[in-house]
Amino acid sequence: MKRIISIITLVLMFITQVGAVNLDNVVEKLNESSDYANVTQESATTVCAIINSLLNANQVSPEDLDWSAAYKIYTTESDIFSLQSSSEESIMSALDSYIWCYPAQINGRDIRVTISKAQMPDYNLVEQGVLSEQEYSDMVDEAGTWIAPQGEIDTLKTNENIEAWLQSAGVLDTDSLILVGGSPKMRTLSAITFVDGQADKIIPLAPSGIELNSASNEDRSGDADKSLQVGEAYDFEEVAQALSMVDVSDADDTGGNAINNPAGLNIKVISIVVIIGLCIVGAFLIKRKSIT
Repeated sequence: MKRIISIITLVLMFITQVGAVNLDNVVEKLNESSDYANVTQESATTVCAIINSLLNANQVSPEDLDWSAAYKIYTTESDIFSLQSSSEESIMSALDSYIWCYPAQINGRDIRVTISKAQMPDYNLVEQGVLSEQEYSDMVDEAGTWIAPQGEIDTLKTNENIEAWLQSAGVLDTDSLILVGGSPKMRTLSAITFVDGQADKIIPLAPSGIELNSASNEDRSGDADKSLQVGEAYDFEEVAQALSMVDVSDADDTGGNAINNPAGLNIKVISIVVIIGLCIVGAFLIKRKSIT
């Protein structure tokens, strides 16, 4: 009898492990990337500045950072939903940039920091009196290096939640998947899965406000809420068809970059740029789309 119970226990453990999704297995991790040395060396100071600002305390220093959970999120200014082909090759070619996400839990609060490459500052900021010549020069020197321009506290987009949402959408560890954090018509975080080299499903990982109103969506007409739901898998072609009728300007106006908080948590978002050893300047100086 004990032997039978042991076998059943092992089988149940195997089934549970197969069903679980480990983010480490489905997305590219920073500690496995050739970016690792540059990102950790160049952005550590600004990551700490963001975290300490969110906590309202000087609590974290570069040596405290744990980079093992950081992962890649693709971004683009190309409309990936209007490409001639929805092949994995076409979509990956259109994803012309990416960021790294640094997640952490400190004092029981979930924090998420965006790490991206610093952009060349606009000299108009000097002419407008926003920057001094020296500050502008320092920012020019920082252009092209990795910094942390944005972070949020009490975020819902924890690694654990993302794994749970992917699992509920039917994603397996063996699936081909990427995370996309920004495109002209869908600014919020989502996952795209591929089957046989073609985009198969898109899974929202943050509220987007996007509604499915395409003709292929008539079977959903009875639903009270047609908006894309977090953690639900949608046919990529169906979503692409719906978004083909949306102008980029309309997508921006719908609040694609806004923080949505359905759980009622007190999410705090902060964007800053730290000029190492010199000054802290507001994130509006960085011409970068917010990734939410």
